[in-house]
Amino acid sequence: MVEQDKFLNMIGGSTQTVADTGEDGILELIRKVFPKELIAPDSLVIPALLDDAAVLSGKLLSDEELVVTSDVLVEGADFLFDWMSYFDLGYKSLVVNLSDLAAMGASPLGMVVVIGLPDSTPIMQLESFLEGLKKAAEEYSVILLGGDLSESKSFFCNITLLGKVPKGKALARGGVKENDCVVVTGYPGESRAGLMILQSKVSNVLSDERKLVDSFLRPKARIDAAIVLREFYGIRGCIDLSDGIARDASRIAKRNNLRVIINSESLPVTERLDEFWQSRGENPQKEIAIGGEDFELLFCCESNRFDEIKKLLEEKSGLTVTRIGHVTRGDGAALVMPDGSESEMNTWGFDHFSKPEGQV
Repeated sequence: MVEQDKFLNMIGGSTQTVADTGEDGILELIRKVFPKELIAPDSLVIPALLDDAAVLSGKLLSDEELVVTSDVLVEGADFLFDWMSYFDLGYKSLVVNLSDLAAMGASPLGMVVVIGLPDSTPIMQLESFLEGLKKAAEEYSVILLGGDLSESKSFFCNITLLGKVPKGKALARGGVKENDCVVVTGYPGESRAGLMILQSKVSNVLSDERKLVDSFLRPKARIDAAIVLREFYGIRGCIDLSDGIARDASRIAKRNNLRVIINSESLPVTERLDEFWQSRGENPQKEIAIGGEDFELLFCCESNRFDEIKKLLEEKSGLTVTRIGHVTRGDGAALVMPDGSESEMNTWGFDHFSKPEGQV
């Protein structure tokens, strides 16, 4: 406690900035926030925070393959502090990467974190970000392998995440076959509704809106579900729904040179989500398909195996598992409405460099 108190005295109160603290002081803050088991576990021969780079033990990968992914969240492009706290940003920065591992059927190992921020950022805000990052790291057992710090005009966080998967067990977007059924975990669409609530009112969020808001601010990576799925032969076309059912189903269609048909009446919807869109005069099914930042898993399998997969996956993960469509000849992805008409979804959903139809 003496060293911790000494550091707290050094950084002072909430008026202290990262410029006042300096790089060495920030590294001390990281050591203070992250417990020893996340920065210097036995699996690290040399921890990065004690040297120029981390040295990992070969025991981390015995009969497994290495999985690597990277994602960046940039202020102004991916989030605004007007409706997201530093703590929530820290938590979500790791989860968006973990969701990519889940789509591959991988479990996490460690992360390399790069943070850019204005030198005027209050040090207490940075600490809050690190606390959120630590919370997610503890929940999913992710080691901090190292990273970098830089001054930037706006805040950004880039995480490169390492994971592992048993040899030959990795899930992938390819391999989809005609007549496969299309399956999704959880309740896509709640995150987008939560974002819209925050964009309209940062404060005074009603109790019945809180779950929707939390779906956006504190998403969950479906690592447990992925570990179950990778043990099933014939799971294919697996993708995490970072950009929504419409956009990501279109990617599966393109990857496999087939057509994905989503049945609007089969989409899972909670009462709160249905009421949210109905109260705004919107079509709930279309809005759920547009979605975005759901971080659920969408995958394909043989139709005659769906019941078996659903039963085990729901038992092991506690998630709702729903068959929402099928694969046929053709290209693109479409949403079949109750009247039987088809709406092409290829331009719906989130795109970093454009605002196509349906995007918020």
